[in-house]
Amino acid sequence: MKVLFVCAANANRSPAAEFFYNQLSEGAQSAGLQPAPKLDERMMLALLGKYGGAEAALEAFFASFKPRSFYSVEPQTFDEVYAMDKAVLQLVRRRAPGALLFPKNGVKDPAAVYPTKSGDPYLDVANDIKKGVRIILNRGWGE
Repeated sequence: MKVLFVCAANANRSPAAEFFYNQLSEGAQSAGLQPAPKLDERMMLALLGKYGGAEAALEAFFASFKPRSFYSVEPQTFDEVYAMDKAVLQLVRRRAPGALLFPKNGVKDPAAVYPTKSGDPYLDVANDIKKGVRIILNRGWGE
């Protein structure tokens, strides 16, 4: 199944979702409404620290990844489009009316989250994204 994950900058949340999805299946891509110039290294460090068995795959993914614009992607070519929060969803639905919120209540931007359960907002967001990807792969869901 082809899936597109969209967040504000394509620097943290949507790339993490793309990575997790493609580790368990295939066909995921990610994009941002206003792409950052590069991925946020704090997310990579959180993922490497928590998901240590996938160092080579993570390093290869992050080394080759270039943030891209949602407006350069054709959303109708995907089976499902997931926005990472409610504000992004409103904008994504202008081009992809059937877009869904991921996970059901959205995932906060780790750069704007404090305090957190673990003390590391990037790790907490990565954990939430991994859980959401598993839900999508195991049963599918929408709003």
